[in-house]
Amino acid sequence: MVSGTTDQAILRLAKEMTSWNSIELTVHEDMENYPVDAGAKSRSANDTRYIETNRSQRMLAVKMRAEVAPTGAYLEAFCDGKKCANVIYRGETKQDHIDISRHFGSERVSGSSNRPSPLSFFYVGKIPLYEALSNGKYLGNGRISERKSEVYLFTNVKWARYPQHLVYDLDTMTSIPIRVRAFPASTRVEGENWDSALPLWVWTAKTVDQVGGTFWLPLNSEFIQYRRTNDEATRTVRRTNTIKVESVLYNKSYPSQTFWPILQPGVVVRDEFTKKTTAVPDPKGTRAFIDDQVGTARSATADYPVGWSSWVPTGCVLLGISLLVVGLVKRWNP
Repeated sequence: MVSGTTDQAILRLAKEMTSWNSIELTVHEDMENYPVDAGAKSRSANDTRYIETNRSQRMLAVKMRAEVAPTGAYLEAFCDGKKCANVIYRGETKQDHIDISRHFGSERVSGSSNRPSPLSFFYVGKIPLYEALSNGKYLGNGRISERKSEVYLFTNVKWARYPQHLVYDLDTMTSIPIRVRAFPASTRVEGENWDSALPLWVWTAKTVDQVGGTFWLPLNSEFIQYRRTNDEATRTVRRTNTIKVESVLYNKSYPSQTFWPILQPGVVVRDEFTKKTTAVPDPKGTRAFIDDQVGTARSATADYPVGWSSWVPTGCVLLGISLLVVGLVKRWNP
């Protein structure tokens, strides 16, 4: 039976997530990766622009930079409401190939929502939080700093390919998520004290902000990933993300072409609907890379493309930015 507390949270979350015609965010993330041997940490950053409409149209553009690499990487994903196109770039400007399917960004790979933080934490896997809440287990009241919360457990949620138990703290005043903790799926559920259990990662809102006089969103938050261990004394941090929403815009109108890529000459297009692989005509007759299916080889000096299998949003920590940084380092240090 769904409690009155849960009913109220469902209504509030449904309003936050469905009462707009469109939402657009720009988000900046600073990441620090900590090596196992306590050596020098590496730094990287993401700048993300994301648009979504109530007609299932979506657009995501992510620019990634690592301090150890002389250039960054760029990814785009689009959905026109029926089909999705994921664009893989070579470097920051040259399209390498485009995959057309039903899957947006990394969602096929990760099993999780491919939205930037904090929007990704308004979902349980790929299910909107207001839809998932009635299936969660209510754990009672909590507190995050000065804010009271209502705590819910979701078991065996697919996140970064693998099932995890997720514990959500929802702000008592607004019902939006202000903390999400992930635990191994092997963790026993009945009788577990989740406050003393060791999480795989924790996302925490640092602020709860009213946007546009109507909506609530954590504009500042932090993500911490830990190395897996059963001993609190030996637990170490693997990665930290400092997340800042730089702008939010609701209910703007967008032309339909916003939600489909502009194809560069020579780019290979792989279409799961037509089962065809084609190349966009290139008047210059040159390409840095053409897929093996259309008959030419990769240039030995070309930058290696960074794909969606190397990047998933904050929280999908088994792939994530740490792998991207490794890929960029290897690209520039063969």
